[in-house]
Amino acid sequence: MFKNKSIDVVVNNVVGITTVNSSFSQKDVDSNNNKIAEINGYIKSVTNEMEYTFIDIAAVMNKQNSNEMNGDYSTDGVHFNAAGYRVWFDVLAPYVI
Repeated sequence: MFKNKSIDVVVNNVVGITTVNSSFSQKDVDSNNNKIAEINGYIKSVTNEMEYTFIDIAAVMNKQNSNEMNGDYSTDGVHFNAAGYRVWFDVLAPYVI
């Protein structure tokens, strides 16, 4: 659809949540992050099928070998802080600027 109009579509996936700076239990974080990982698999599959550019932001912002966000990037366990937005921007910028 967009290819015919010379529009480059870029899609990033969803970063996990964390217990750092939050009131979430590890059990809740793990349960939600398993759902997020499943959604990310769907996002990647559809993105590839549509031949869009896929950016695995979760691989950059989550803890190594984990579905949990690096706590250094969050104010409340869900939302990015300034450091998180800087990483997100730095990864996406080459695709949109």
